[in-house]
Amino acid sequence: GLRQRQLLKEWVCFTILLAADYWFVRVGLFLSVIVRRNVLPQIWPPFFGQLPSLYMEAFYPVFFDFVIPSIFIGFIAHARLYTRRLPFSQNAEYMLKACIYSTLVIILVLFLLADTMDKSRLLIFLFGPIIFCTLCVGRWITKSFLLKMNLWQRDVLMVGAGQTAEQLLNCFERDPFLGYRVIGALEDNPDTSPIRNRTRILGRFSDIGTVLSQSRVRWVIIAAPGLSRQALVTLTRAIHPYAAQLTIVPDLFGIPQAHIEIDNLFYERSVLLHIRNNLAGWQNRVLKRILDLVCVLLLLPLLLPLMMVIAIAIRLDSSGPAIFVSERVGRGKRLFPCLKFRTMHQNSEQLLQDYLDQNQEAAEEWNCYAKLKGDDPRVTRVGKCLRRWSLDELPQIVNVLVGTMSLVGPRPYLPSETKRIGADLETILISRPGITGYWQVNGRSERTFQERIEMDVWYIYNWSPWFDFMIMIRTIKVVARCKGAY
Repeated sequence: GLRQRQLLKEWVCFTILLAADYWFVRVGLFLSVIVRRNVLPQIWPPFFGQLPSLYMEAFYPVFFDFVIPSIFIGFIAHARLYTRRLPFSQNAEYMLKACIYSTLVIILVLFLLADTMDKSRLLIFLFGPIIFCTLCVGRWITKSFLLKMNLWQRDVLMVGAGQTAEQLLNCFERDPFLGYRVIGALEDNPDTSPIRNRTRILGRFSDIGTVLSQSRVRWVIIAAPGLSRQALVTLTRAIHPYAAQLTIVPDLFGIPQAHIEIDNLFYERSVLLHIRNNLAGWQNRVLKRILDLVCVLLLLPLLLPLMMVIAIAIRLDSSGPAIFVSERVGRGKRLFPCLKFRTMHQNSEQLLQDYLDQNQEAAEEWNCYAKLKGDDPRVTRVGKCLRRWSLDELPQIVNVLVGTMSLVGPRPYLPSETKRIGADLETILISRPGITGYWQVNGRSERTFQERIEMDVWYIYNWSPWFDFMIMIRTIKVVARCKGAY
């Protein structure tokens, strides 16, 4: 029947993903050997010695064909990446952790075999990053194939058709790798549903048993966080006999979500949600600082020539210094000098006031966004170009070096803006301000002042090294498109 076919699809997907991971680990191993043997010795011969062509040949069949792939696949399976449906970025985060743990285990295994086999330490450390890249590419290729073959899609029924259901539907459409296909929804107020034109409304909440028995859908999502406890219990009892999995979207909007841990108090029939504040621990703050310094020191040789050219262009374009120093509020409410390339004329405050006095629409825009989206009389010709590509922020790498800023963090706010921030100020100032941040890659200047505050708070609540990495990657994409730059 239908349920047997759905189970068969699940097993086919599991088998194909497992086989693909095995072969892409093998590809990663092959590329690691190629890089170590043929590429690195050409780049720096005195430092990277030649790797023997028959390196590990005696152990190749067992070690390369079975042991290493098994270790990687074991950690991938432990992260439940063969059964969980995650956004691609989150899938990559768990894949990275699996690769790190696998590399550590391989190092341990080789250490125990020290008297048995020769080792290239550099080759071993190449395994992790190269296999991580091949696995991510492999997952993208494999899931694209499964989607094309109509195997990865999972039919789900949505209980609730309000704003929460609309957000989920948007998410499923934006990230097809999740594989959720909404076949319909139940809603007690279908006439006001924002998704009534995007999916079928199959009935009311009370029709859940009939709809599930007729459609034979095995996965149900309750996306109605406003339901009373009794209504939720009633729905759960009605769904349980029919569904293989029930997903509930709780009313936790605005609450930190990235680091929630769940404990069940089984006999009390209660659940404890532990919300960890990652930036409260000194270890994570030290880790963030180390990552900042490493990235800046690597980028500095590339950026210094560009910064010198920009400084000369600014001096030739308008009178005044190339660097603009503005006092901003840093971590712990400490004020610090924030550096930027000057993009405005010297008398910018007077120019702004005169412009706002003469233009009511611009004054309203300034009050809402604290920026002018259109023609800004304060900005110089070179300044427009710098702002378009966000190059005016480059001097802030000096702030990162001295420890007053971070590469990624909340916006560096002016002292005059602290009153507008209100109760969220204490949360935002847990972290150093960042050159880029969550709101900069989600609309930039198109966001209102209040929306920026909410996004900065969301960043603090859900910080992780991977979150910082994804923001930096998205920053490159946003800057290249010049989207939201004013």
